[in-house]
Order: sequence, then C-alpha cells, then structure tokens
Amino acid sequence: MIHRVTTAIDPWLGRVLVGRYRILQKAADGRRGALYRAEHTDDGRRIALKLVLPSAHQTRAAFETRFVREVEVARSLSDRNTLAVLEGGHADDRYMFMASEWLSGIDLERMLQQRGPLNTRQALFLANQVARSLANAHRSKVVHGDLAPDGLFVTRDSRGLSLVKVMDYGRVRISSFNDEGFSQFNMPEGWARYLAPEQITGEEFDGRADIYALGSILYRALSGVFPFPDATGIGILMSQVNDQAPPLKSHVAARQVPDAVEALVMRCLEKSPNERYASADELVELTERLAR
Repeated sequence: MIHRVTTAIDPWLGRVLVGRYRILQKAADGRRGALYRAEHTDDGRRIALKLVLPSAHQTRAAFETRFVREVEVARSLSDRNTLAVLEGGHADDRYMFMASEWLSGIDLERMLQQRGPLNTRQALFLANQVARSLANAHRSKVVHGDLAPDGLFVTRDSRGLSLVKVMDYGRVRISSFNDEGFSQFNMPEGWARYLAPEQITGEEFDGRADIYALGSILYRALSGVFPFPDATGIGILMSQVNDQAPPLKSHVAARQVPDAVEALVMRCLEKSPNERYASADELVELTERLAR
C-alpha cells in the first residue's frame, strides 16, 4: 500500500503585496498571523512583513482603525534605535500587513531565556540604546506604552557593532506574536509585568510610564527574576500598583551590580511618576556616565 503524504503549501509565499513586497519565507507563526521575510521588488532589499488578523474580541472596523494608527505612529519615528516601519494596509479582505526593515539577531526575551542575566556593562548599553529611542519618541509626543523584552531586538549595524532596536511603537499590544496568556483584565500576563502603576489604574500617563517599563526590564535583565516573581494573573497588576520591588542586589545574580546602577533601576521603578527620572534624556546621560 502506498501512503500519500500531503504538505500544506503556504498561499502567501511568492505573492507580491501592493506591487512592492515579494514574500519569500515564513519567519514566525502567531495565534493571529505570521511574520514573513520578503524582498522589495525595486532593489531586492530584505523586508519584514507582518500579517495580522483581528482578535476574537475585536470588530473588524476597530481592528483596522487601531492597526492603521499603529503604522502611522511607527512611521513617524526616525531614529537608529527604532525599527523603521515602511507602510501598512490591507493584504487581502481578512489580513492587514505591516512592512518594516528586516532585522537579523535576537530579541531580548529569547536572549535572557537562552543566556541568562546580563552583566552590568551589557545592561547599561541596553538601557542607553533603549533610552535613546524613547527620548526621540517622547520629543515627538509619542509614548510607547508597551515596552517589553520581546519588543527589544539586539542586532548589528553596518559596521558590525551591537545595536538595539525598539519595536512596536503604537502597538498597545494589538498585534503581538508572543502573548503569554491573558489575565482577567484581558491583558497578557507577561506584558503586565512591565506596566506602570498609572497605566493599570487607568490614569493619564506619559513618557515616565516607559521609564518604569525600562526599569522593570533592567531589573529582570540584571537579576534573572521579575520585580514581583511570585505574582500571577491579577496578582501581577496588584503588585505593580501596591508593592515595592525587593532591592535589586538582594538577588544572587545581581550581587555585584554597582550601587549607582541599582539606584538607577530602583528609581525607574518608583510608583509615583514624579519620583522617577523626568525624561529619557536623563537616562541617556546617566547610562553614558555610568558606563565609563
């Protein structure tokens, strides 16, 4: 007896979107879409194409409105530490697409999972690069609001030097490929670990919310644990609002972190925005000084 083996063919491969982007290979799958490697038909340069569907709780109209806004916000930013978004629109009558520069490297989430905590020099470099992107965005009155390790990509520039790119400006978690499961508030639990208290309580927030998120990321990157590691689900949200994180150096992996670096991280994690650094520009200057 002959057993026939059938292989599903991806219908997107080989297609050319909006006359410019030829889809070559799938790079990642998500619950609501996929990420593809493509090439620009004009010059052959590599392009990243994200195809996304609305989530179950979104209407088509609301999804399209928010997705278009995401693209517009991302395209408005121009900084070497920010992912360059080219355009977005309808891929077909179901999917929306976003075209951006192609990045080779690894996101911080995977890096921490595979390699463990960063040393002080690496963490200061990361903080400086992210702060530069945030400072540029904040000057344009754009708050990220969704900063997390899976949105920080470590790559190399044209000279082969390390470079961190901040992704997903304007996203507000509407097109993630890495949701960890939703809390009772319909927010991904992993994402909630980086939310500023004022975002959770529904208050107005500004760029200092991004500074809180960066502090949470640095805390984990240096110690190997979250500021509130025992909290799950709604407990994460409650801890973010009410609890003080343990001193960074109380964790074994962070025992050798200089006092000044611990002070930087813990100030970023202050519950009141007024107690944090006033701007990302301050963090750019401070991380440069501490790295000398």
